[in-house]
Amino acid sequence: MGDNQQGEQLKGIVKPHAHDVLSGRGNFVNHHSGNENFRKLVKHHKKAYVACPKAQKAIYSKIIYDEIRAMSPPGRFLKQDPKTKLWSDIGEKKALDKTRQALREGAPELLKEMEAGLDVGGDVGGGNG
Repeated sequence: MGDNQQGEQLKGIVKPHAHDVLSGRGNFVNHHSGNENFRKLVKHHKKAYVACPKAQKAIYSKIIYDEIRAMSPPGRFLKQDPKTKLWSDIGEKKALDKTRQALREGAPELLKEMEAGLDVGGDVGGGNG
């Protein structure tokens, strides 16, 4: 993986740190602080993501990915090996895929609400009034 200048561990991780975003299901993954932060970032950018033209949508997944990677220590996107129970980094492409999926969730409903003029969460500035 190209951007490992901090000498961070990317494989064989026993315990993810607070900034890591974990792949998988269940309470441990859902309530992990890195995942809670990830969802907060997705929610913050979702309104702008939904409103922008398709050609610009990829920008938002990259912004969120970069924000997580810019933390100290850098957030990693991890997946657990079911046999060894150790975590490893899924790489930038899969992390961006995961982020795009999170941005798409609920997007059609959000777009309908925005078109109807309802006030929905996720501030992008330039409001009416």
